[in-house]
Amino acid sequence: MSGKVLIVGDCLSSALESQGALHGYHALVSNTLEDAAEQIRTNRDIVLIIICRYQEGTDCYDLARQLDRSIDQPGIPMLIIDNQDGLLQALAGAHPHHAALLQAILTQSSLGIAVGFGDPGKSNALYPIINDAYIKIAGRSLEELINLGWDQIVHPEDVALDEEERRLLGEGNISGYSVEKRILRPDGSQIWVELTVAPFEQPGGGGRTRICLIKDISDRKAIEERLSESERSKAVLLQNLPGLAYRCLLDRFWTMQFVSEGCEPLTGYPAESLLYNRDLSFNDLIAPEYREVLWKKWQEVLSEQRHFEFEYEIITASGQRKWVLEMGQGVFNEQGQVDALEGIIIDITERKESELQLRRISEIDLLTGLPNRRALQAVMAGDSKSGRYPKRSVIVFNLRRLNTINSVYGFSFCESLLASLAERLSALCTPTRSLYTAAYGRFAFYIQEPLGKEELLEFCSSVVETLKSAALVNTYGCGIGIRQIEGEDHDPETLIHNAGISAERADDSRPFAYRYFDQELAAELDRLSEIEELLLSVVHGAKEDALYLQYQPIIHSASHKVCGFEALARLDGGPLGTICPGEFIPIAEENQLIVPLGKLIAKKAFTFLRRLEKSGLQGYTMSINVSAIQLAQEDFVPELFRIIGETGVDPTRLCVEITESVFAQNYAAINKKFTALRQAGITIAIDDFGTGYSSLAREQELDVDRLKIHKTFIDRVGAREEDQVIAGDIISMAHRLGHTVVAEGVEQEIQKAYLVKHQCDFLQGYLFSRPVGEAEAIALLEQDAR
Repeated sequence: MSGKVLIVGDCLSSALESQGALHGYHALVSNTLEDAAEQIRTNRDIVLIIICRYQEGTDCYDLARQLDRSIDQPGIPMLIIDNQDGLLQALAGAHPHHAALLQAILTQSSLGIAVGFGDPGKSNALYPIINDAYIKIAGRSLEELINLGWDQIVHPEDVALDEEERRLLGEGNISGYSVEKRILRPDGSQIWVELTVAPFEQPGGGGRTRICLIKDISDRKAIEERLSESERSKAVLLQNLPGLAYRCLLDRFWTMQFVSEGCEPLTGYPAESLLYNRDLSFNDLIAPEYREVLWKKWQEVLSEQRHFEFEYEIITASGQRKWVLEMGQGVFNEQGQVDALEGIIIDITERKESELQLRRISEIDLLTGLPNRRALQAVMAGDSKSGRYPKRSVIVFNLRRLNTINSVYGFSFCESLLASLAERLSALCTPTRSLYTAAYGRFAFYIQEPLGKEELLEFCSSVVETLKSAALVNTYGCGIGIRQIEGEDHDPETLIHNAGISAERADDSRPFAYRYFDQELAAELDRLSEIEELLLSVVHGAKEDALYLQYQPIIHSASHKVCGFEALARLDGGPLGTICPGEFIPIAEENQLIVPLGKLIAKKAFTFLRRLEKSGLQGYTMSINVSAIQLAQEDFVPELFRIIGETGVDPTRLCVEITESVFAQNYAAINKKFTALRQAGITIAIDDFGTGYSSLAREQELDVDRLKIHKTFIDRVGAREEDQVIAGDIISMAHRLGHTVVAEGVEQEIQKAYLVKHQCDFLQGYLFSRPVGEAEAIALLEQDAR
């Protein structure tokens, strides 16, 4: 069997007498809705449902609707017929392959398909077939579509668009038609659809109905609307464009094929005068110095098919020069060849004049009235590019102690001093020797001459004599850095920086000292750069092991036993060798790396102390050095406590040594942090006491426990008469203030004896031990315990 056909009604009794009339289909017959539904539920291979049109007391269309709602097998075709002829026609097209093909078309098509939906005035039309795509496009349910009908979901303004076509289709005068309409969705939105309508003769004598196809064309309509708007905008733009729109050939004349009306306001020539070079070519308008540059620029962007943008000058009909900005692109054919160029040229003269004015302002130092470093860079860059001065020099004069002058005499006085010096130095300028303000308190002379060292020194001497005319400058002096330039491909900023570094590195023991930038200084700078990179790697964890600690014993003077260690950081620089703190700590401070570096040092030191305790070597202390920058951090105290907690050390065994620069800070804020540390049992020591800012008078204002006497005071022991050595007095006064004292740099027995005699509490120095690694420190403690 090919499948089963369910016949609802008794209009086909004669046909059922012969199975041949059913074309091989097995017939099932039902006379009621309930029986038909039961047949469908028990026979899953029904391929067609035929409903007799004329049944006494029954509306066949209502029966079809009820039956469709009551069954669980959606998609079985239903036909309403009158007689046997209609049956035979239906069966001829109801082969299962045909049904499967129809089902695939309905379910898989992206087009909305409806059969018999929307026939106006035909309440007895074939029960509508509507696919899912139709429902999705319309945005309504199947029930809504059937109840509303086609005209109710179409935009009111579009309902009558195909009125004449529908009439002709109904009369059979046309075979179909297409129209674009708007459909209204329940949420108030609307979409555009392309509606295609064709006639359809219902099988079984059911009459004529329609097949409707709808396609969502909203995106296409939106594009068309944008294109239309674009065309309108283009016309308005070309009419009101403050410049010249063009299409031209790629030739040396820039032969114009189209020129907008903005040509005349821009160039002074009417547009038609430039078309096809009638009166002159566009190339004639370009300022001569830009013609070759413009051609090369176009060639460059066309080779990469990039957008073109370039600023240059044109000469108008009146002879006026104007700055213009040209923006355009190439038009390429299918072979990738340039057919034409299209773009726009606008007047930017006012903008360029404003830029030049701003540049002039930005290149002037308002304090001295001299051109600034930016101006110097521009001049040097121009000279490098032109090669006009292959041998030249830049000399930086770095005035010293300006901060001191500001503090003592005030900013206004200092500014007046600099302005006065600028005026005096300007007298030394020549066409090839120009003066600039390189920075606050720094003057720079740019020498566009091939001067040798002797000639440069002679010029520097004349500058120094001028500077000496100011008494304060004569007192404090200045560093002079000289950077000779000869065929080097360095950017101006680097060259100026080289001269500035040379001025900083000049001998500060003499009021006026100079230094050339040479290979030795370059090597120093390279080393500094490598150390900086290494420090960055250390704090970011890439080369953390490059930072290691050595430990110098601290001796209790009464017992002569080791009581603790000071942790001293070292940096393994690889090819640079071992780098001491005196070299890398200032670099870390300058580059804001000292804070993370200090945390790492503390962690390593506390971890070693914890290791000692676990190995049975208990009761020892660990001192770490903390810079003023670390101490100034708001989170210094909580971060230190965090590291103590992580390493598990006893805070009462720790000592924080603060450099003497702490005396330059806010005492109240510093004491607040010291108090928090001391309450936890941590000892606070002032390192290098007796130098720089520190003094016993100022020390009384800080909440500290210990002083470490600087090595310079210890060195005097044995070198002078005892009554001339003040180390003992410092110890005595510190004890009166309630502080313990550590003597640093003890290297001789005579020094040790002196310090013990004067009751110094702790001793530290090479006499006892140099700084050692962890293994050596442990061995030292084990030996000391015997």
